[in-house]
Amino acid sequence: MLKEVFDFRLEEIAEMLTTTPGAVKSALHRARARLRRAETDGLGENGRADGGREVSVEVVDRFVAAFNERDIPALTSLLLETVSIDVVGDGGERGRDANWIRFTFPGHDGERRDWHWAERRMLDGEAICVHLHRADGADVLEDVTRLGTDDGGVSRIRSYTFCPQTLEEAASRLGLPFITHGYRYRSDVAAQ
Repeated sequence: MLKEVFDFRLEEIAEMLTTTPGAVKSALHRARARLRRAETDGLGENGRADGGREVSVEVVDRFVAAFNERDIPALTSLLLETVSIDVVGDGGERGRDANWIRFTFPGHDGERRDWHWAERRMLDGEAICVHLHRADGADVLEDVTRLGTDDGGVSRIRSYTFCPQTLEEAASRLGLPFITHGYRYRSDVAAQ
């Protein structure tokens, strides 16, 4: 929209989206290819009317492995330059240099921490990343992360750590106990 409708230059778009002109050019190329495919068959990719894409199980597995090894360079290399990161109820970021990874590993000192790990699970036919920890002898769900994948990398990260109802529903369907961190922003806090 910014390029085709409002006629902004690549550099201007990159500045607005806090990314590089090369990343904008790459995103435009992918978007135009998707539009051409949608015009050809009248549907979105994979024949889905909503234009949804299949999530690459292989990319999710690589993401989970890098997360569990606390391998920040490997995790970062999986992210496309134009990755969008959304922690529902907390905020969002764009780009490979976002703060999400640093906030995900507080106190990271290079040591693997077995108290918090990720696993790939299937939910409604979609590969998702669940974050678990061990409590009272059970694996307890504390976050569900949906990844968007494209070109062999991660194009979108959507975390539901501050969505108690979503965690409860996912835990129920996955047969796991869960904990919640509550809502990030409560109305009584916002009023102060």
